[in-house]
Amino acid sequence: IRHRDAQLAAAREQALRDERVVALGTLAAGAAHELGTPLATIAVLVGELERDPGLSPGGREDLAVLRQQIGLCKEIITGLSRRAGAERLEQIRAIPVDRWLEEVRQRWHSLRPRAASRFSGVGTPPAPAIAADPRLEQAVLNLLNNAANASPKEIRLTADWDNRQLTVEIRDQGPGFAQAVLSQAGQAPFAPHDTGTGMGLFLTRSALESLGGTLELGNPPEG
Repeated sequence: IRHRDAQLAAAREQALRDERVVALGTLAAGAAHELGTPLATIAVLVGELERDPGLSPGGREDLAVLRQQIGLCKEIITGLSRRAGAERLEQIRAIPVDRWLEEVRQRWHSLRPRAASRFSGVGTPPAPAIAADPRLEQAVLNLLNNAANASPKEIRLTADWDNRQLTVEIRDQGPGFAQAVLSQAGQAPFAPHDTGTGMGLFLTRSALESLGGTLELGNPPEG
């Protein structure tokens, strides 16, 4: 009976998380529609500043970075429905996991150009092919962002695999997780904070569980 009650409680928690994720998806679609106008305004202002003959070379470099980031924002908004899983399953490509993770890492660096990272695949070659599901990519991007926010030093992204399981480890050199974060482990959102909305781990866990995976957080004993 205790086992059944525990299963029912877990099912209720999962249903509540799923309901919250669906609500967030609806809000995200509305936000994407609304963000088009301010992004267009910012792009116009950047163009006007670039035409200023008195602008310093450093200022022009900053505007070039800003224009690149505007373009990336537009790409994210344009592909929101696809990345939310609107693609049909047969349209998702199969790709070796090491190449896929390297592509995700490079895409992330276009969003976080000042971050430093290194990728290594430690499984026995050849690397297995996986379905490049957009939800999995977003989960990895969320964790990479959290790692970069925790530490400016190099982030290590490692993939290990065998014939049953794929393990992706993202390790930063920050101060470690607080006990409240470890105990919650993405089961519910955190309050908004200086570096984000508090939704990253929650969305990551939901995405991974929907794909049959798990999220594990930990502070390595060596620091």
